[in-house]
Amino acid sequence: GSVAYLFDYQGCVTLKAGPDEDTVMQWALGADAQDVEVLSDGFWVTTAPEDFAKVRAALINEPECEVDEALMRWVPKVCIPVDDDVAEKVARLMHILEDLDDVQAVFSNVQWPD
Repeated sequence: GSVAYLFDYQGCVTLKAGPDEDTVMQWALGADAQDVEVLSDGFWVTTAPEDFAKVRAALINEPECEVDEALMRWVPKVCIPVDDDVAEKVARLMHILEDLDDVQAVFSNVQWPD
C-alpha cells in the first residue's frame, strides 16, 4: 500500500510471564530473534520474517516458556501518540475497515493512550 514504508514486516511472538528476562533473552537470541521487549504481563519477541518459524519453534519447545501468540505482522517504525478523542475516532475507523469484505487486516501506527 501507499504507507507500507512506515511499517516493518516482522515475526512477533508474545510470551506469558513466568521465566525471568535473562532466560527469555537467552532462548530468543539463541534462536536468532531480533529483539525481546519486557511487557507488564510477559514478553514480546520480534524476528526477521525468515527466522520466524525457527524462533517460534524454539520458544514453543522450551518447557518453561508459554507462547501466548505467534504471528507475522506489520509493525510501525514510529508510533504516533494520540489523545482519547482521536483514539476513539481511529478505533471506530479501524472497526469499519475491518468489517469490509475485501479487507484482510488493518494495522495502525497509533500509540494508544493508557
